[in-house]
Amino acid sequence: MGEGHNRWSRTRELLRENGLRQLWFRALGELGYRRQLVTELRLPAAPLQRPETDAEWRFLGEDDLDEYGRLHGFADEAARRFGRGDRCFGVWSGGELASTRWLARGTVGLAYVDREAVLGPTDVYFYDVYTAPEHRRRGISRLAAVVVPELLAAEGARRIVGVLEPENRAGIGANEMAGYRIVGRIGYVKLGPWRRDFGTL
Repeated sequence: MGEGHNRWSRTRELLRENGLRQLWFRALGELGYRRQLVTELRLPAAPLQRPETDAEWRFLGEDDLDEYGRLHGFADEAARRFGRGDRCFGVWSGGELASTRWLARGTVGLAYVDREAVLGPTDVYFYDVYTAPEHRRRGISRLAAVVVPELLAAEGARRIVGVLEPENRAGIGANEMAGYRIVGRIGYVKLGPWRRDFGTL
């Protein structure tokens, strides 16, 4: 299959998941306007009930790259993230890695809005949350959303921050259920060589 087929397949997937609104803003993004919602959770957070599940969890290490690659289809980027000090929290179900989310401190890269942000000393940025389709709606991601803030608070973190596209209604809903709130927007407007950034983490 050619590149055109792949683009059309992705377009149909976006339409199915998020509708015309997201396609419209993605088109604007290509023209020079991009924005994301900034969400945060203050720590220590109100305790949340853990879902009933037999899943196991822990932070991944470089010895887990093969398992990570099995879930995601690649592992090179994970190795680079480990190399710069990011951490990956994983949840296992039935003996296989089912869900991952990444955590970073210090200076973090925000790929979609093409900029970096410098976090405070007690801030943690979470990104690239993924759960295998066959493990969704089984409490797997929910377990991570409960456990990770507890672990980070015990380490001295006082805020978890992330970004979401405004059209990602499922992601916004999941964040709200986990206690996160929307605190702003971050992005840019660009016209030729002129660019104006707005917002911060």
